Amino acid sequence: MKRVQRTRLQKCLYRKLYQCRRCGSIHRQPRTLLLWFGGSAKCPLCGDQRVTRAIKRKPGLVLYWNPINLAQALIGAKLYTCSRCGLQFYDRRAAADDPAANHRATMVY
Repeated sequence: MKRVQRTRLQKCLYRKLYQCRRCGSIHRQPRTLLLWFGGSAKCPLCGDQRVTRAIKRKPGLVLYWNPINLAQALIGAKLYTCSRCGLQFYDRRAAADDPAANHRATMVY
C-alpha cells in the first residue's frame, strides 16, 4: 500500500487514501464527521458497527460526550455500547443487526 495524494474534495471527505501496489484498488479512511451520517449506528471512537443497545447507563463504562451526542441524547436517541472498545454513546440510528435498519427499497422491473 502506498499513500495517494488527495484532491481538495477528497481532503474534506477522507483522512487518508492508500492505493494497493498490486491491484491498484484504493482504500479510503473517512473523516470522523462522516460516521454520523451513515445508515446505521457506529461507534464514534473506533467506527465499529458491532454495537448493542443498552437499556440504561452503566457507570463502569465511559460515556462519549460531544455537542452532537448531547443533542441526540436530548431528542431521545437510543443508548448503545460498542462491543469492541466498550464506549457508551447515544445515536439516533438503528444498529446494523436491527431488522428495522434493513428496510432498503427494492426495484421491481
